[in-house]
Amino acid sequence: MNFWEAFLLFFSFQALFMAVIFFLRKKGDKVAHRIFAVFLFLFAYHIFFDILFWSRFNANLLIDLSMTLVLPLSLYGPLFYFYIMRSVTSRPIIARHALHFLPFFILIGARSRFYLLPQNLKLNAILQKEVSEYVYYLPGESIILGFLLLIYALAAYVNFVRNYRSDIDLKIWLRVICGLFMAFALSCTFFFVSIALSLSSQTQEYYLIFVMAILIVFVSYFVISQPDIFNGKPISKIIPFIKYEKTGLTEDFSLELKEKLQNIMENEKPYLDPNVRLDTIADLLNVSRHHASQVINEHFSSHFFDFINHYRIQEAERLLSIEKSRQSIQNIAYSSGFNNRISFYKAFKKMVGITPSEYRNNCLSS
Repeated sequence: MNFWEAFLLFFSFQALFMAVIFFLRKKGDKVAHRIFAVFLFLFAYHIFFDILFWSRFNANLLIDLSMTLVLPLSLYGPLFYFYIMRSVTSRPIIARHALHFLPFFILIGARSRFYLLPQNLKLNAILQKEVSEYVYYLPGESIILGFLLLIYALAAYVNFVRNYRSDIDLKIWLRVICGLFMAFALSCTFFFVSIALSLSSQTQEYYLIFVMAILIVFVSYFVISQPDIFNGKPISKIIPFIKYEKTGLTEDFSLELKEKLQNIMENEKPYLDPNVRLDTIADLLNVSRHHASQVINEHFSSHFFDFINHYRIQEAERLLSIEKSRQSIQNIAYSSGFNNRISFYKAFKKMVGITPSEYRNNCLSS
């Protein structure tokens, strides 16, 4: 194994680590987190398999895993699409969505005889170039998979990301991850077309893995530095040995910022702005984004979005309890700082336990 292979293998373990982080997320959309965890796990496997193939550091394992790399390639597109869909709309995954995984099941069926062979027969089939006796290769399957990746990347962007404006920080994340996945899809398509034209080389495959590594780096950056985007606890709360950096925020100064933040929220009410961001709070406190996040996480045991929504829901409760108020539920949502009815209902039910309409009826009947 040379230096570059060892270097790229690191990103396999990094992707696996990020997959565990997403899988352990307790808050936010658990379905979206689990989908992305599977996506990252497959990335980890993809890189691992390529390094195993290039370096031959375990020949027996390579034989056992032969012909499996095509399977994650058939899953990347649907998994990515459903992750973006859930993150933006919270739509349920229903039975008909299983049709998106039809290529995966077709490929499993076309290779099942080979997968079930004992290791010695697999090796003999490979050495004697008799794999085709056990595997049915679909015409142009690699190129088709490449174009399917492109279609899913474009569909995710056009249907869910392009017009998304509800949360600026989440919008940035979605655009970055869509751009990187598009680059990955283009790299795969180019590589598979090159194979079909007998123009491929191991260098091209290195480039493909580098694109995957870049995606993993950006995922790691957002998870560690901007965990609020995923509506979950900071990584330091999930993995105990990861702590905040020593950035000069003393305990006394931290408590001072806590009181200042409470005064700002009660008097200036920045939460009424639907476009409020962590950067907004940091500017009001006159500290860095990192320090603002640290104050919210440590003193309010919350991430940024739940912290803001706590005040928005309090305002909504006040408006709903006013007997003479004739405002519609939707207008109350906007007046409380929410920019759409769906996110308002979701946050209200999560924090209060009942819907806004039920809350209003309870207030009027008491």
